Amino acid sequence: LEEEGFERAEDTGWKWPNADHFLRLMYHPGKRLQAALAMVLRVVSEEGFTYGSLTSRGRDGKNWTTTNYPFPMMMRMSPEQVLNWQPRADALPDLLAAHDAFLRKQGVHTEELLEVALDEMPAHLEEDMSRQIDHNLSTGLLERSGEGEFRYSWRGCLYLWFQVVKDMLRV
Repeated sequence: LEEEGFERAEDTGWKWPNADHFLRLMYHPGKRLQAALAMVLRVVSEEGFTYGSLTSRGRDGKNWTTTNYPFPMMMRMSPEQVLNWQPRADALPDLLAAHDAFLRKQGVHTEELLEVALDEMPAHLEEDMSRQIDHNLSTGLLERSGEGEFRYSWRGCLYLWFQVVKDMLRV
């Protein structure tokens, strides 16, 4: 990514009972573009996968993300988050080209985008995740199951099932 003009921000991640998530966060100041390179290791099976996400943030709080995450999305995106899913983008140049085309189609210009300091990137990522969780709680796909915890509701389980069926039909 450095060859493409990105600067390394920091590494972050989280551990779930069945998987470890590692993220390397990078930023391209000229394009006002965040990149997250992810590696997910499933603890039980010792299998893993990688994916990348590119995010452009509007000054109004809206953001546009292009990702090659290889599985259907497990939650709906919030109204402020616009997703361009490119599961067949195998390399970074493919993902960058898809993101540039996505922004053009959405009518988004670089000068309209928020400039993000490298040390603010983890906070933006946390805010995105919180916004998505809150949206899924408010639409009934998730329900609270304890202090700071949530789970899928029956509607959420149906949503997941339909996501899997759609993915099987794509193959």
